[in-house]
Amino acid sequence: MQAMQAMQWCGRLIAVAIVFQTIELLQLRRLTRNDGIWAWDAIKCDYEGFPRPVSTMLAWVLHWRVYAHLLRLRLLFALVALWSPHPWLWWLLFCFCLLASMRWRGTFNGGSDRMTLVVLASTCLASSFPDRPLVVLGSVLHIAVQAMLSYFVAGVGKFGSANWRTGRALPRFLRADGYDPPRAARHLLRGRSRAWIASWCIIFFECGSPLALAGPRCCLLFIGFAGLFHLVIFCVFGLNRFVFAWAATYPALYFASTFSL
Repeated sequence: MQAMQAMQWCGRLIAVAIVFQTIELLQLRRLTRNDGIWAWDAIKCDYEGFPRPVSTMLAWVLHWRVYAHLLRLRLLFALVALWSPHPWLWWLLFCFCLLASMRWRGTFNGGSDRMTLVVLASTCLASSFPDRPLVVLGSVLHIAVQAMLSYFVAGVGKFGSANWRTGRALPRFLRADGYDPPRAARHLLRGRSRAWIASWCIIFFECGSPLALAGPRCCLLFIGFAGLFHLVIFCVFGLNRFVFAWAATYPALYFASTFSL
């Protein structure tokens, strides 16, 4: 797989992720009304420190009446980018995603939004300079390294947590008020030994992410486990955004596993 080919696949997959993210945001109309928890009047104070022209512009752009139209444009541009990618489309999508982060006080869904911006930024650069091999190579390797580090740092963090090492963390997540996991998941992790085994499987998987760069076969095996991991997280906790955002990094990760100087 060539660097530009990997970059093109990353672009197509992140466009799919943006389509689903945008549809999800458009379904939050009732939460952004004046009586909703995400009403503009409740969050506009965060931007009062900007110069007046900037804060005035943001107050207009990020108010739901205007922002909803921008989301529809974002959806349209993402769909167009699936079949007819162009550098200006990627830059517009990048700006739209930055606006989304501002509208939702940082990020709407944490890591998945940040990974979306990572992939989009690299796609913008690679598509803007397709005749510069080093720019394209650097863009695709940047995505691969960020993807690998996202797993590795999470694994090291879990390894440093006593709750994860003893298997107490997963059952606590399942009992959290913000989630409604299936009964099968609760039953599977009911015993302490099962929760301990599941916890260490996740720790070993995430800490072993650098092995994905050891070669194409190792990378494909890792991608298979990673995809399954995100699907399970989606089924148990409903975190669907991680599936699509990280899937967009896998072509770059596979290219990096085949790359040699």
